[in-house]
Parts: sequence; structure tokens; C-alpha cells
Amino acid sequence: MTQAVDLNPLEIRPDQDPIDLLTCLWVKPSKGKAVELQIPDTIVIDHGQFQQWYFTSKYGEILRRRRDKLTKERVFQFFQERLTAGIAAVFVHAVPTEKENVLYIEHLTLPALESLMYRISTIQSGMLQAFIPPKSRYNSMIQTIYAYEGCHFQVTKATNLHMIINNVVPLSERSGTFEGTSVYTSQKSITNPTLVAQFKHINEQIIQHTNNAIGLLTTRITLYFKVGADDRIYFLYPSTVVYQNVDGATPCSLTIHPGVLVTLTPSPEVGQRRRKCPSCLRLDESGDCVKFLVTYKSIVAAHIANTSNDDNLHHRIPPIIRGANSSLSFEKYQKSLKTASFQYKTIEVCEDCCRSINSTSQLHEKDVPKTPKKKCVRLSIVDRVMQLRGPKNDNKTLNQSNITPVVPSTTCCILQTTRPASAVILSKRKPLVGLPIPPTKPKDQSSGPTISIKTKQRPVSAAATTLRQTQFPFIQKPIVSIQESLEKLRNKVMSVSYDQVPSIQSLLSEHDLTTYHNILHINYLSTLCDTLQVPMLPEEWKAIAMYCEPHTDSSLVDLDVLDELICRPRAPQPPKPRPQSSKCIEKPPDYNALRDMGYFSGRRLISNQITKEEPQPTPVAPVVPNELTDEERLWLDSILTH
Repeated sequence: MTQAVDLNPLEIRPDQDPIDLLTCLWVKPSKGKAVELQIPDTIVIDHGQFQQWYFTSKYGEILRRRRDKLTKERVFQFFQERLTAGIAAVFVHAVPTEKENVLYIEHLTLPALESLMYRISTIQSGMLQAFIPPKSRYNSMIQTIYAYEGCHFQVTKATNLHMIINNVVPLSERSGTFEGTSVYTSQKSITNPTLVAQFKHINEQIIQHTNNAIGLLTTRITLYFKVGADDRIYFLYPSTVVYQNVDGATPCSLTIHPGVLVTLTPSPEVGQRRRKCPSCLRLDESGDCVKFLVTYKSIVAAHIANTSNDDNLHHRIPPIIRGANSSLSFEKYQKSLKTASFQYKTIEVCEDCCRSINSTSQLHEKDVPKTPKKKCVRLSIVDRVMQLRGPKNDNKTLNQSNITPVVPSTTCCILQTTRPASAVILSKRKPLVGLPIPPTKPKDQSSGPTISIKTKQRPVSAAATTLRQTQFPFIQKPIVSIQESLEKLRNKVMSVSYDQVPSIQSLLSEHDLTTYHNILHINYLSTLCDTLQVPMLPEEWKAIAMYCEPHTDSSLVDLDVLDELICRPRAPQPPKPRPQSSKCIEKPPDYNALRDMGYFSGRRLISNQITKEEPQPTPVAPVVPNELTDEERLWLDSILTH
């Protein structure tokens, strides 16, 4: 790490340049303890170069990386790996004006960051910060104002109204907080005493560390913080720093600018360097000539046309490209020349050079290697099936000139392969079915080649319903237990909900699943269970829906009944009794019933029950007439009439 031995504390003035506060926090004070503060990775830019790279160690100490880490390739790779919601980095730079200092805050995408890397020499002062993902889905920032030794302390939070991942909204509208317009943000004061005390302690630590490092006492300071997704408080940058007994500096006002290329105002020295054409090296006195764009592809084509084959690898690279990319080797140049991103890069030249390069490149454009294109071969379904079923052939392409015509034979014998005589399969129903068929012999064996046809089993249609159970056994569906499903859902709702009376409707509103009716589809409840990590099958939801309130559609659930079941389970209902008819027509008793009732007591009955232990001889049965007597017939008619 770089030591601060040769650093003069008088040169550190955060009141004039807010970016110097990071340097002040990095300086180790002679007395006291270093401040423990979380900051995002910050790269300071000064006079068109990367100067310092500040970061926070795992012990909470602000450190700096070595200078060899500050290359464009490593810086771009670092921010590219931390791309979040389309935001690669945050560019902060101050622009002084006559009335006030303006602190521009710009959220850069990956192409904007790459453009900034190529124009880094035009930046006088600024810093690149890693974007901290917000804790919620909306970008937010916290502003603290500390004055009069803590007598006045104010904490304000600004939250953007658009989601940070909503790509439909422009980046400047969904990322701006204090620097954005009030139409897209909402501001409110933080009154939580715990948070206010925590932010006040951080401000006091920064003020005490500044006093110990540079010997200036702060009377007023405005800082900006952010709460990340890891619940940590990150210090971003200051906007106003006022010291005691020091001339008051103009405070900085935060604002946002739509484009990074517009806000970069180069210094006069840098502008003088940019007025030189990279092709003819002529100075542009007016400042409006070197503004014509040419592509690398045109430059390479013109260079090939104007130069001969030279063995020196250094002269094979066009001077314009070699001047813009000093570290480009010939091997890397050959690899990059095959990519479209390298061929269509642009560079600014004067008007004469632009015309000369474009006119020459149009005549020799074929000399530039073309980027390889993948051949898109679209096959039909039949071609894909035949390609999968067919044999694998290494020679995929067949030359038409190598094909030799084959004369077809006039006669051929078709044979059908049959089973041998020993393999007799008899049917279970008809014993004569399945007898072997004697093979037919061809009349002339030398008549031509033989073709054998092998029969293949015909596939059975899926719609067949007359299949045997032994061939396709019936798979019984698992029985869904409604009580177990309700108990599983009840336990999860009780553990998640903080209400005294938990309900499904309150959980749906908490997870942004708004309902407008009591009858709800099971897909909404399945989404809720996936969020609560409750495994529920669709069959379980259908069973619960029919148990709550039977409908014609088994996919609809009554939320009111389901909430009652979650609070208290439904008691099992007894089976409903069958309705009895009011009119009951009594049937007249038959002859055997009348005999059992004793109406024919005068008759002699013979018992047919014989015990096995004491067999008795069967007595001779008297002759009983088959028809009724007159007395019995009259008695039966009297009963039927009444």
C-alpha cells in the first residue's frame, strides 16, 4: 500500500473539492484511532489519469491499491463483473460555475463506461464508484446535515418511484434520488431514534478524524449515504464541508445529467491535443475540422492498398490504429481484426483524411478479412427423424461428380423370414392357430439378388381402450389427504403471519397478489405457497377447493371458507338421512307369512329338521292338498277386502 509520508495535509481541502475527503479519511492521524467506515470501491481521476483506488478492508479500514492496478483493462473488468440492473458504475465530478459548484452524479451503463475509458484524458477531476445495489427494489439515498457541534442534525431519505430493474423507464429517471427531479422521487425525514443516533455517530467520527488528520475543525458538513442489500451503511461522497475560521466555500448542489459525453468539459491543454489529426498530424486551429468519423475497417483497407508486403510486423499495423492503441501487439491485432466490434470502432480525423480513407477503402474492401458467420441450417421434422434413424455417415457431403449410376436388376426374389418348424406358438383360444408355414423356395436361385423383409410390430394407438390389464397395468393415483394438506398449510400460515387472526387474504396482499373477489383461482394460491416454500400439489389444491365450497369448477377456492378452516378446522358432518316417503302402501302378507303368524294353527306341521346324533325314521307324511279349502279361501278374501 502507498504510504502518506510525502503528503502535505495543507493540500487536502475537502471544502474546495469534495473528492479530497476520501484522501483525508485514508490519511492515518498522528493521534487517535482510524475511522471504521464502509465505502464502495472508488477510483479518483485527476488530470485525465487514474490516480488512486480506495476500498474498505475486511476490518473496516480505508486502504489504497497499488498504482499498477490502475490500468484501463483492470478497471473496466472490475466494473463489468459488478454489473447490476444495467448499471456498471457511478461517475461523480464537480463543475465550478460563477454562482455555485455543481456536483454531477451520473449512473453509467457498460457502453457509457467504455466510452468514458476512451475519453479519460478529457476529465480534469472526478471519481468512479461501484454501484451499491439497494436494499429494496427502488434506488434510495440518505442525506445527513451536521452543524453547530451536533445541535442541528437532520437525516433525510430520498427514494425513487420507479423500480431499478425496470428497463422500460430511462436510466436517469429510475436511478436519480437527490440529484433527480422531484417528480420521480419522494423525500421524507427519518425519525427513528436508533438510525438517527447511528448516522450521528458516523458524522462525529468523520469530523474527529478530519480534525486529527489536517487540523481543521468542521462546523457544517453534508454527507450522503446508502443502505446496501447486505444491510450495511456505505458512505458515498460529501457535498458541503465548512471549516472554522476559514473562508466559506461555495456549497455544491447535486444534479443529474442525461449524458456522460456532454458533461465532460476538457481543459484547454487537452483541447489543444485533440485538435491534431491522427492521420496527417496537422493542427486544427479553428477546432471544427477534426470531427469526421472513420471506422477501423476502412483504415485497414486503405492501409493495405497504400503499403506493400513488409516483413516488419510493426509497419503492418496502420499508424492511426497504433497511435490510438499503443499497447496493441501484432498477434492481438490479427485476432481483433476478425471481430466485428474491432472493425467498426471509430476515430475522429480531418475532412481530407476522411475522404481519402473512404475512397481508397471502397476499392480494396475485399482485402479485409471478413468476420466468420455461422451457417444456419433449418431442417424439417422429417429430415430430423431420418437423420436420427439413419446410419451415421462420416461423409456428410456427397460430390455429384463421384456418383456412379447403378443399373437395376430386372428380376428379384422377395422372401419373408419365417420361424423354424420347432418354434411352434399355439394360441390359448384356438389350438390350430400358429402352425408353421412351410417356406417357399424360389424357382430360380440364380435369377437375381434376394431381398428379405422383416416385419416390425405395429405400434398400439394411445387411444385404444380394449387393452389387457396384464399388458398395461392400471396405475392408481395417490390418495390426497385433505386434512394433512390443510394442516400443512395451517402451520405455515401460523408461523409466517404476525396477525392475531391469520388469513390467506392478508398474506396475498403482503406479497403483492391483489384479489378483488372472494372466489380465487388455485394458481394464485400456488404462487403464494411457492413464495412461502410450502410444497403443494395441484391435486391437493383441487381437493381443498372442493372441500371448502363445492363448485362446478374444481379450480376455484372460496377464501372466506378457507380462512375459517385455517383458524378452526371443520368438524366432520354426519351422513344425511334418506328422505322417507309420506305415503307407505302396505303389501298383504303371503301364504308362508300367514302360516308363521299362526293363522293355520289347526293344521299339522311337520318339521324337516333331523338331528345327526339320533337319526329317526321319517314318518309317512299325510296327503296335503295343493289347493286351499273353502274355509281358508273365505278367510283370506275377508282379510284382503278389509
